[in-house]
Amino acid sequence: MHILLYSFVFTVRVFADEHPSKACIKINNRILTLEAEGNMLKVNEELKNYLIIPDTMEYYEVGIDSIYRKYHGGFLIYAFNSELYIINFVDEKSYLYSVVSSEMPEDAPLEALKAQAVVSRTYAYKNVKRHNSFDFCDGQHCQVYLGIDSERNEAKNAVDDTEGLVVSYNKQLADVYYHSTSGGSTIPPESLWEEFPPRPYLIRIVDSLFCKESPYYSWRKNFSLQEFLQLMGFEKIDSIFCERKGDVVKNVLFFKDDSIYRFSLREFFKKIPGKIYTPTFSVEVKKDTVVIKGKGYGHRVGMCQWGAIEMAKKGKNYRQIISYYFPGTEIINFFKIRVK
Repeated sequence: MHILLYSFVFTVRVFADEHPSKACIKINNRILTLEAEGNMLKVNEELKNYLIIPDTMEYYEVGIDSIYRKYHGGFLIYAFNSELYIINFVDEKSYLYSVVSSEMPEDAPLEALKAQAVVSRTYAYKNVKRHNSFDFCDGQHCQVYLGIDSERNEAKNAVDDTEGLVVSYNKQLADVYYHSTSGGSTIPPESLWEEFPPRPYLIRIVDSLFCKESPYYSWRKNFSLQEFLQLMGFEKIDSIFCERKGDVVKNVLFFKDDSIYRFSLREFFKKIPGKIYTPTFSVEVKKDTVVIKGKGYGHRVGMCQWGAIEMAKKGKNYRQIISYYFPGTEIINFFKIRVK
C-alpha cells in the first residue's frame, strides 16, 4: 500500500542559533514585542503561556536585534528557560524555496539546484521531528532556512520542476546528506557518527574530478609553535597524535614527558581560532611551526555541493548527479514511498 507519510507542513524554529530572549513581529501596522520571562511569554507587557499567530497574511516579518526576516505561514511562540521559541508553520514548497536558495550559491546551474531540491526534500521528510517538539531548526544543524528574502527564482524553479520527487532505496526514503566540498572523496557515515548503521548507498565516492574547483578542496592553517601551545594551554610538548576512525579525527593527543593529554574533537575545535573546515585533518609540528591541514568542507558524507555544481556544468542532469553520490538509489514520487 502506498500512503503519504507526513503532512506537507513543517515546523521550523527560526532564529534558533541566536537563542533570543527578545523579539518582535509585525502584523499589518501593529508590532508585537515579545520577551521570555522564565517559561512565560510577555507579549506587549502581558504575560501569556504562548502565542498563536494563524496563517492569514501573505507574510509576517519577525525580528531580533537588527535582523528582520519575512516568513510565509503561521507561528507558535513560547518561552522556555528564558529563551524564545519562535516556531514557523511552513508548507513544504515555501520551506524548500528558502532552503535550496540558502544552501546553494547564486551561480549554481539549474540541474545542481534540482539535485539539491530533491535531496533537501528527502532529508526533510526523512527527519521530521528531529528536534522532538518541532521538526527543524533553521541553521546548518538541519537545513539553512532564512525565509522569503533569501528566495531566488532559479532555486524556486528547481523546487517546482522536481515537485514531489524524493531519493529512495527499496521504495523507502533514503538517508541523504550533503556538504560543501568532499576534498576528493566522500566518506561513509559510520566513520563519522557513532552507531550509524552502514547504508549501501552512503559509501566512499571518488570525487576529485568534480569538486576540485572549490576553494576548500585543500586547505591549511599555520601557527607558530608558541602561539599554538598557548592556545592549547601548554608550555611545551613532545609530540602530537590524531586518533582516527577511518579518515575522521576523534581525539587529538598531546604527549608531554610521561603524560598523555587527550582533547576530543569538540574541545580541540573550541581552542583553535577561526574554523577547521572538516573533521578529517592532520596536525604536524615542523620546527617552530604547527600546520593543520585537510581537504574538504563539512562532514563529507553524501552529496558534495561543489561537485554537483561542476557535474551540472559538464552537462549532467540532476538524476545523474544524485545517482553518482547515492549509488543504487532511485528518484520516485513521494506518494510511492512505502511504510515499513
